[in-house]
Amino acid sequence: MSDLVPFDIQLEIIKKLPIISLIRFRSVSKAWKSLIDGSKFIHNNCQHDNQPHHLLVSYYRKYVSIMDDDSFPQNKFYPTVPVTLNRPGYVIKVGCSNGIICLLSMNSDIDCNTDMAVLWNPTIRKSVGIAIPNVLCMPHGYTVIGFGVCPNTNDPKLIKITLIKSSGTDIINCVSWEAEMFTLSSGDWRSIPIGMPSKRTELLWSHVFVNGVIYWCANDWVNAGGENKHNRIISFDLRSEEFGEVFLSDSLVRSTEDLFVSKLMDSLVVIERYFENGELVCAVWKMNQNVLKSFTKLYTVKASDAAFLNRVLEFRKNGEPIIEGFDESGSIILEVYDPCAKHVRDLKLDGNDVSFTSCFMSSYTETLALLHQSGAIIH
Repeated sequence: MSDLVPFDIQLEIIKKLPIISLIRFRSVSKAWKSLIDGSKFIHNNCQHDNQPHHLLVSYYRKYVSIMDDDSFPQNKFYPTVPVTLNRPGYVIKVGCSNGIICLLSMNSDIDCNTDMAVLWNPTIRKSVGIAIPNVLCMPHGYTVIGFGVCPNTNDPKLIKITLIKSSGTDIINCVSWEAEMFTLSSGDWRSIPIGMPSKRTELLWSHVFVNGVIYWCANDWVNAGGENKHNRIISFDLRSEEFGEVFLSDSLVRSTEDLFVSKLMDSLVVIERYFENGELVCAVWKMNQNVLKSFTKLYTVKASDAAFLNRVLEFRKNGEPIIEGFDESGSIILEVYDPCAKHVRDLKLDGNDVSFTSCFMSSYTETLALLHQSGAIIH
């Protein structure tokens, strides 16, 4: 019957199919398989905003993906986890881009050189492991990792930034910074010029990928004694492969509170965590585009009476923040905050998983990214 329908009409129909159907329909014909497997089709598919959205929650090495739509949070499934995440040690989230979730599997041994980044697309059950070379551990220094997919090439990239200390120096008197970039298409690490930060800048783990740019929080110490820090945001553009800086408003630069970066509806936001009337709260600041040092405070997030607020974990597609709190027993409570109604509701996973003490969450869109990856570990 497909012979009776012009191929350009078939193409328009195929473009509207969900990812799961596209994977199945690759076996319909050679023409369909060639189309769906094409790099141009995969790239265009990754750019569609109408693909289903999910929130991946990890706790106690369990993973549950919650459909982020009108059914939220009832529609959920348990994805097949890559075997590379099952080795001894612990797993932390690096970032997410184009439906690929980047996790860092850190070995429990003292040897840091066994760390591995795992690029995982839960929708199509594909992953690839990337060995992270020369990871530096304290007291010699430390290493931070960033992840994103280049908008120009659709190529996943890892950025590794290492602070190197000389003997006897503290974190704010480091000797040098080094940066390397891994590109999945080449399978190689290469050095890149860093240009910043200064020798008294402490790059933090908190970072986010927004519109082709990775942003890290950083502390810039005013003096060598570790006092009077200024807050900074260091950026790396995957297109130009250049480092830069986002200039914060004066109030955020000099804030003595904890700052974190996140993504809200394709915009960079800064989350300021502080105490207000003896209660821990989180203020959400959105960066205003093309206005230097301009951030607008959107709202302040508070937990429900049943929980003590810890942090904002992630934002839903509609902009609602997911917050992590603790009950009196120390178990985590996940809640959804409605900024308009200032209402908090519980995000229950299931009856058997209500008591856990650590988790992370990542928002991702269904895509065909990593479709052709073999799943081998790249050293």
